[in-house]
Formats: sequence, structure tokens, C-alpha cells
Amino acid sequence: MKKTMTAMGILLAFTSGAFAQSAPVGDKWVGGFGEYYKTDGELDGAPTFYDDGVGFGAELGFRFKPQWAARLEWSHLNIDQTNGLGDESGNRFGVDAMYFLPDDLMYVFAGVKHLDLADSSRLANVGIGKHWAINDKWRVITEIAAYHDFGEAYNDVSAKIGLAYSFGTTSTPVTRDSDNDGVNNSMDKCPGTAPGVKVDAMGCALAAAMTESDSDNDGVVDSKDKCANTPSTDQVDATGCSIFTEVEVEETLRILFANNSAEIANRANSDIRDFAAFMKRFPSTDTVIEGYASAPGESDYNQWLSEERAKAVRMVLIEDYDIKPARITAVGFGESKLLDAPTAKEANKINRRIVARVSASKREKLTK
Repeated sequence: MKKTMTAMGILLAFTSGAFAQSAPVGDKWVGGFGEYYKTDGELDGAPTFYDDGVGFGAELGFRFKPQWAARLEWSHLNIDQTNGLGDESGNRFGVDAMYFLPDDLMYVFAGVKHLDLADSSRLANVGIGKHWAINDKWRVITEIAAYHDFGEAYNDVSAKIGLAYSFGTTSTPVTRDSDNDGVNNSMDKCPGTAPGVKVDAMGCALAAAMTESDSDNDGVVDSKDKCANTPSTDQVDATGCSIFTEVEVEETLRILFANNSAEIANRANSDIRDFAAFMKRFPSTDTVIEGYASAPGESDYNQWLSEERAKAVRMVLIEDYDIKPARITAVGFGESKLLDAPTAKEANKINRRIVARVSASKREKLTK
């Protein structure tokens, strides 16, 4: 028998995915196998004449708990001797304890064996293997093991492949669902799913059922929110940012003058301060100061006086409030735009005036 082909066959059995799906298994099984056995005799300096060989055997197993099993094993080995001395045949028998790993993917085992070749040997063994489920009754056995000889301190290894038939009470293999989403680890394509998230058959969150946090309670989940901590009173768009609208705002300045005068009585007038503050808030705005006069007197004089009144207010804005001169225009209208009857005393008082207006557009939040 070609040892290389045997080893390759066993390796192929371990790596093949043909039987990768778990299936319900019986709590008892019986199986037969072929085995490749390599002794410590191939090591340089070993005092024994044994080389390696092959064998066949049978096993009877019993799973007494979902993950624990025990088995009896017998095998007949035919071991070659070095230097053309022929071969030596013998039997090995013993018992193993087996622990099946979660999802029933594979198992580890340990046991004791008795080997009869030319001499008897007591062996301790450990190994790893798998029962690849074909269906609920038949399984392929693949296994590797290491043996330690108590008497001679030798270490042998073996690999085997076989076929087992399960019988007795049928039970579902032990499975594990680490993220508790209802999908076993062996089928879960999205491990670590958050608690409470509904998943599909692959263990991945359903798009419609995904729940994300909304830290600022604006109705937009955090993963799509480009404006965190939006005030709760604001209306927001699809990106979670406050919605603004353009609003027209205006400031008007009115100042009255004494008869036949262009002097401003109070340069620190709150109306002037508010007007200047508005212009500073909206630095792109300009204004026209309109000066007026009452009806009494010559029209040319009244025209000049209205212009002086407009210029006086302009200079206050420039000198006291640092408004740039280019933003302010002073214009006089004389007695051409009277507010009241030209001869009444009260009319003369309100006609001696300046009026200035400035308007701007500003962004305001829309609120709920």
C-alpha cells in the first residue's frame, strides 16, 4: 500500500465540505474504519525495528450526554519492520471518552489502549476527529490520534477514516447561538447582532426592523444625522439639520428738529443707537437719510435746511458709530413732502424731520 496516497486520502476527508451540514444523530453508533499507523521507529536512533503500517478496525460508541460520549475500539494492525525484516501483526483495543464541540462540528477524545505486537504495550492516547453527517443515520468518520507508550516512552501517531451507522434515540446536535438571534453560529453570517434586532435566516438584521438611536430626538437616526444636538423646538430636514427661511427685516430712524435748526439735540439717542446697530449687524446694507423742512420760509432756504439736517445725522452715524461713509447717503427734500397742513403749528413740528430706513434679509429657524 502506498503510504502517501493513504495520508492524502485522510487529509482530503478532513478538509472536504461534502458532509459539512450537521444532522440529528442517534445516541449510539457502530462503525468500521481503515487506519494508517506510524510508529516512533522511524525516528533516528530509535531502538525498535518497527516502521509504519496500516490496519482496520471497528468501534462502538454511546453518547450519554449531548456533548459527551464513550466508545470501545478494536483494530488489527499490520506494521512493517525496517531493513526488510517483514511485518508484524497485532491487535489494539481500548476505550475513549469523547467531547463533542459546540455545533457538533468536531470532537476531541482521550483514552487508554492495549497493543499486542511482538510485545504488549499499554498506551495513552489523545486526538481530534469529526463525524461528517451524510444523513440522520450514516456518518463519515475522520480522526487523527497520538499514542504514548508507558513502558518504552515511545510516541506513535495514526490517522483513520471510516463509516458509522447511528441508532437508538435520535437527538438534535448541540448548537450554539452566541448572539441569541435565533440563528445557530454555523449558519450565522452576521455574528454579534444587537439584542432585540429582528434577523433573517442568515442571522442578518432585517432592513425594515433595524432600530437605531436618535440621540437628539429630532426624528433622524444618528447614522444619518449631520447636525447632532439639534434643539428640540427646531424643524429639521432629512439630514437632521435645522430648517431656515429668509425673512425681511427693517429698521426706521425718525428724528425731529427745532425750528430753523439742523442740530441734533441728543447724539446718543437710543433710536440712533438701534439704527447703527442694525447696520453693523447687516454690513452689506446701505441707507438714504431723507431730510425735510416745514412750510414757513423761502423754499430755497428750506431745501438747504433739509439737506443740512440729513447731513448732520449722517455725520453722527459715521463719527459716533463707525458706519462707513460709503454706506450712507444724505438727501434733502425741503418742504416738498409735508406730513400735515402747512400752516398748523403741530404740522410744522412734525415736518421738521429726517427719516432713514434700512432693510435686510436674514435666516430664521422654522420651529415646531
